[in-house]
Amino acid sequence: GEGGVSLWNVESPGAPLLEIRDEGRWELVFSPSGTRVLAGNATRGYRVYGTSDGGMLGPALGPSNRNDATVVAFSADEQTVITSNGGTLRFWRMPVAPVLSDLEQTDGSYSIWSPSGDSVMAVTPDARHIAIGDRDGGVHVLPTTSGRDALREAADQVSFLGHNDELRLLRMNRDGSLVASAAADNTIRVWNVRVGDPRPFSTNIPGADIARLDFSADSSLLAVLNGNAAQIVNAASGEIVAAFELGENHDAIAFAGDESVYVGGDSGALRVIQLDGSGGWSLQTVWQGDAPLRWLEASSGGDYLVVVDADHRASQFHLAEGRPGEQVIVLPGPVSEVRFSPAGSRVMFRTSRWVHRARSSPAGLLWLDSAY
Repeated sequence: GEGGVSLWNVESPGAPLLEIRDEGRWELVFSPSGTRVLAGNATRGYRVYGTSDGGMLGPALGPSNRNDATVVAFSADEQTVITSNGGTLRFWRMPVAPVLSDLEQTDGSYSIWSPSGDSVMAVTPDARHIAIGDRDGGVHVLPTTSGRDALREAADQVSFLGHNDELRLLRMNRDGSLVASAAADNTIRVWNVRVGDPRPFSTNIPGADIARLDFSADSSLLAVLNGNAAQIVNAASGEIVAAFELGENHDAIAFAGDESVYVGGDSGALRVIQLDGSGGWSLQTVWQGDAPLRWLEASSGGDYLVVVDADHRASQFHLAEGRPGEQVIVLPGPVSEVRFSPAGSRVMFRTSRWVHRARSSPAGLLWLDSAY
């Protein structure tokens, strides 16, 4: 439908083999033999997965520049994949995973992680460590230079320190010393990246599935967004120090500094949860946009807030003045990640298969270039 795609084994229905949550008109079709499935959408592109474990069977097939309803199909011999979009047929040779020395080959498929290579993950800002969340609730922190043997050893480790359900989200803090994890059972843990162990607490977040996590600038607090609710958690103890019902679904959250949490709602409202002089937290609306807000990201200095809406328009909000800049950019598709450069002068936006770069200025955002 419009919210994502999942693949399940009916004989082991405890957890999906594959689950992708994202906007767009999703399509899914099985190959004639049933050993492969083609899933994706026109904006994000398409990918072939194995039905035995949900693992990827090759690179993504390119997206289209249209968002019309799409037809996808396998040829009878399963050597060709066909996609149709906007009146144009595209024929693809069946993708095959590359033969690389660091990849393990098993029954024609390739994997670097069990059960497949599409686990939730996060990378430290210096790109030296990667945190990988598995379906058993464990979080494994490894150097990014780890080879096949180290990955296999970590994947085979039995951990009693993680969650009791599949990992859904990981979020690094700004200096890469901590990573927060959220599982399918709505529990949260905070992990020390250097030693790879969690802090001695597990916090249960009531309500809808957790959608976003973000650390405060000093990493003492963790903001949690789930549906129409937001919580602020003490990152050292796991205590929920503030909780708010927001009145509508929200998909975007970002800490600006240590005392202000911004949230973006489906009505286009930008709200702030702020620490007041008495030590309490209060909620107020600071701006009203024209479309649902989908992503928020604050600069490291806390001066600016990048706001991305459902129409893929990105603007830069000047927090001290309480207004967006005049210069905005329009991205070609849904934005799945936004990051400021360390100096704060550049903003990177990730869409389906592109990274777009813009210059940050008091006047707003100025598009610079894109990389495919």
